[in-house]
Amino acid sequence: MNLIKLDKKIFSCCLCLIIQSCQLISTPEQIISGPGTLGMRVNGKVWNTGVINTYASSILFYNTKDIRIDAGISRNGDQESLLIAINNVSSIGYYNMGFLKPASVSPRDSTKFWYGDNEFEAYHLLSARTSLITITRFDTVYHVLAGKFNCSLINNKGDTLNLTDGRFELHLNQIK
Repeated sequence: MNLIKLDKKIFSCCLCLIIQSCQLISTPEQIISGPGTLGMRVNGKVWNTGVINTYASSILFYNTKDIRIDAGISRNGDQESLLIAINNVSSIGYYNMGFLKPASVSPRDSTKFWYGDNEFEAYHLLSARTSLITITRFDTVYHVLAGKFNCSLINNKGDTLNLTDGRFELHLNQIK
């Protein structure tokens, strides 16, 4: 009988230790995934859409085969937004982030990110050659665009941002 009471006490102590140790371990914030989302890390910090006060969309311009991905987050009345341009998309595969041609939209619509705590800075691609995006789903029948990306951006002051672990799954709007 005493052995059973001792085993219960040992089990209870072990259980308490396990619960406390789990509370001490902080799990990193997860990048969101699923339909209608775009998520990434900005210099290691998670940046997600698909939650309250966010938006994400994509447009395929049929005449040029260019794609524009637009996403944003509203925080305290301020807006952070990301614009990704991809040229000549015809199927799944690897593409360089780039610039939308003036025929499809205005020339100012190139890959950019407006980011900051109080003063928002405009960042642009550090190098289009090393800014790859992988299209993993390009479905013009069911209107789905999905993929992954990483890139480095720079502002006019020379400050850089690294966008890593980027992923998206968006409704693909099509303009003919």
